[in-house]
Amino acid sequence: MKALIVSLVAGCAVLASAGVANATPQEDAVVQQTNAAGYHYNNIPAMLGNAHTVCDRLAVGQSRDQIVGDIAAQIGDPAEANTFINIAVANLCP
Repeated sequence: MKALIVSLVAGCAVLASAGVANATPQEDAVVQQTNAAGYHYNNIPAMLGNAHTVCDRLAVGQSRDQIVGDIAAQIGDPAEANTFINIAVANLCP
């Protein structure tokens, strides 16, 4: 699990708002909404992979609280973890 979230730790680089090549509109929305929330990640493809992983983990029955806890343990910010999960769920999870 640590490997799946490690890119979240690398946050804080300011991004251009150009988006990611080959990103879906839903993925572009994740990037835009995380930026708007004040969270900037320097490895957008990895961040989007982590957002999809949130959906995968929820789909197999893992609790939201467990996922928040795992992400918060890596990045040290429960508020950021909650925001990230809310954005992922709103845009990517079926």
